[in-house]
Amino acid sequence: MKSEIKEPKVSKALVEYLKEVLPQVGYTPDNTLPEIMYDSGKLSVIRFLEDLHERQKNPLKENNAL
Repeated sequence: MKSEIKEPKVSKALVEYLKEVLPQVGYTPDNTLPEIMYDSGKLSVIRFLEDLHERQKNPLKENNAL
């Protein structure tokens, strides 16, 4: 029996807040690979939530697939 995961509502306020408190960092040669990977992970989560918010806001658009 497979349970379905309910998709939570993602607000624009949440996405904007995350962008503000977790800003993109400019990289320099001094950055280590773990630092770059950590920042990339944060950005991936924010982008995922942005996409989810857009799909929830415009459910009838054709390009709503992940």
